[in-house]
Amino acid sequence: DLFVKCLLQCPEILLCSLVRMQLRVASPGGTQSNELLNAGLNLKQEVMRELIPLFFRSNAHHRVQNGPAALRRLYSISAPTVVAACLEAWRSTTNDAPAGRLQSIMHIINIARLLPS
Repeated sequence: DLFVKCLLQCPEILLCSLVRMQLRVASPGGTQSNELLNAGLNLKQEVMRELIPLFFRSNAHHRVQNGPAALRRLYSISAPTVVAACLEAWRSTTNDAPAGRLQSIMHIINIARLLPS
């Protein structure tokens, strides 16, 4: 119930929090056990599968209210995550119609314009 409310009301906070948590758990020098590293991994993956398309796929029916700010914040937390999500968003369009692919690449270009140089 908590994740559903966050997905609907503040997905940008949930996205940045999950990425930050994943980076903290996976950071070198940490003394985390394998159990801690894998704790909730399935849930995190499931939530990320819901969140990534909200920000990285063009969707006329659902716009994230604070999307640009969230993407800039996510980039400051983990630039490789943003790059990987953009690449995955593009890869996922291989079976789309050309118009859909064009819309997706334009969305990704707009994301790149939001990010610091």
